[in-house]
Parts: sequence; C-alpha cells; structure tokens
Amino acid sequence: MYYNNKQIKKNAMALLKRNYWWIILTALLFGVISGDANIDLNIGNHISTFNTIFNDRNRIGNNDSVYTPYDDSSRDRSSDDKDDDKDDIEKYDDSVDGNNTDNYDSNEFDDLEDRLDKIMDRVRMKGSASKEDIEELKDVIKEIIGKDKSIANAIIGVIIIALIITGIVVIVSMLVKALLFNPLKIGLYRWFLNNRNENQKNVDTWGYGFTKNYKNVVKIMFLRDLYTFFWGLLFIIPGIVKGYEYKMIPYLLAENADMTSQEVFERTKTMMRGRKSKAFYLDLSFIGWNILVALTSGLLGIFFVNPYYYLCCAEFYIAACFGDSYYEQSQNNNQTLNIEV
Repeated sequence: MYYNNKQIKKNAMALLKRNYWWIILTALLFGVISGDANIDLNIGNHISTFNTIFNDRNRIGNNDSVYTPYDDSSRDRSSDDKDDDKDDIEKYDDSVDGNNTDNYDSNEFDDLEDRLDKIMDRVRMKGSASKEDIEELKDVIKEIIGKDKSIANAIIGVIIIALIITGIVVIVSMLVKALLFNPLKIGLYRWFLNNRNENQKNVDTWGYGFTKNYKNVVKIMFLRDLYTFFWGLLFIIPGIVKGYEYKMIPYLLAENADMTSQEVFERTKTMMRGRKSKAFYLDLSFIGWNILVALTSGLLGIFFVNPYYYLCCAEFYIAACFGDSYYEQSQNNNQTLNIEV
C-alpha cells in the first residue's frame, strides 16, 4: 500500500520535471476553479499598512505643531476652563450610569443573546430560515431594541433581504460550477492524462468537457456533487467515504464522456474498492506540504505542491485502471503505461 503510493509520487515528480511550465499553467487554472489556489493577496496591503504607520510616526515626531508632553503651549489654558471640562465629564459619567441603571439588565440581555444565537445556529444547520424562525427572531430583536416595532421591522427587512441575496448568490454559484467549472475540470483532467504520454503544449484538450457530450458531463458531475452532499449530511465520515468512492468519476469522463451515469458510478465503485485507504494515505502525505504552502502564502502551492498533487491523482487513476501490481512492475522496469484518451 505505502509502496504503491511511493511509486505514484516518484512517477508524478518525473512528469512534473519533464513538462514543468505547462503543468504549472494547467494546475493554476485547475486550482482557481477548484478553490485550491490559496494565495494571500493581502501581503502587499499588510506591508503598505506597516509603511503608512511607520511614516506617520516619523511625520508626527518631526512635526512641531503636534502636542508633546514638553510643549508649553498646551499649558496656556486657564484653570477655569479646566474646571469646566471636569464638570462636563462628571455630568456625562452620571448620565451614562443613570441610563445603564434604568434601561439595561445584563442578565436579561444575556438571555436574549443566547436566544438569538440558538436561532442563528438553527438557521445555519437547516440552510434556510422557516417562518417560525423569522417570527422568533423578530420577537427577540423587538425586546433588544425596546419593543420599537418600526425599528424591528426595518431590521427584519434587512435580514430577509440579506438572506435572499445570499440564496441568489448560492444558486448562481452552483449553476456556474455545474455548467462551466465542472466541464472545464474534465478537460483539465484529460490534459493531465494525456501529459503522461507526451509533453502537452496546447490548450485544445481543456475544452473537451464542452465539446464531447456536454450535457452528459454536466449531469454526471452534478449527480456526484449532489450525492456527496447528501452523504455528508449523515455526519462527516460517510461523506468522506463517498467522496473517495467517487474520486475516479472525473477521470472516467475525461477518458470517455459518453459513459452513462450508471456505468460511471458502478465503475468508480469497483475501482475504489480496497483503494479508499490508499487514496486517503496519499492525501495524508501532503499535510506537511500544505503547511509549507500556508507559510509561503500559497506561492509554494502554485509552483510545486498543487501541480505535484494533481499529477499524483492522475497516476493513482492509472494504477487503479491497470491494477496496482502491474503498475508497480512497469515502474520498476522503467516502462511507460500508455493510454489512449
């Protein structure tokens, strides 16, 4: 099991060295549409902010008009002015203390806050807000703001509008993924498979998912995502297991986009039987690399880790197609497993 993964990673590394820049370009596009290209674009902002603060401190330090503890001009105010300021501060403190005593009960506020948290947790778990949730939320907000109906209705209106906008964004994102990103990913999977046999230096293969049985590709990839989501609702473990079981679906479609959904799901189930743990250990072996990716603000992921991982996944598919023993034997004998895609 471990030896097979070692051979897979060794072969993936050789492929990466053979056609480095084209693999980097393809992997970068794949990472962008998959959400794997995590690069911290705020680094420049952080540096800019630091420089701004540093320059401001220097500017203030060199500005004679700024008050310093040794500036005599700050002491020109009369004692009467200072006494007036002191009286104003005392009056303000008294008014604040009085208002806090009259209008706020900390225990009552904590109870309302707990009720509000429970409502929001329920909405997050269900993925939507029911009529009862909205009514209860409305009651809580009314109590918090002193039962002012006009303000409560305004707040509820803003929340409902925000939920509607969020729902629209989610639906649009799902459509973009199903109709655009998934077919494009199939073309990228095919590109990685073709790269095993020759140095790919064109992008024609990227459009395979759009030109070859587009509707079938969209349907099967949508079903894969849908089934994985529903299995994930049965706690985390079933979703993870099914995610690994469906791992071969994109590669199967990349080889033959005319396969029916039944054929694809049966084939991936057969290929991953006894190999889910191998795929899990392969992913687990990249934890150290992912830590380094985070430490380099994603740069290491773009130029090495992500392309290396995608090539390993393609090699894992080849091993599953030909059988682990044949794959290991061919690699030991320095043979190439040529496939027609």
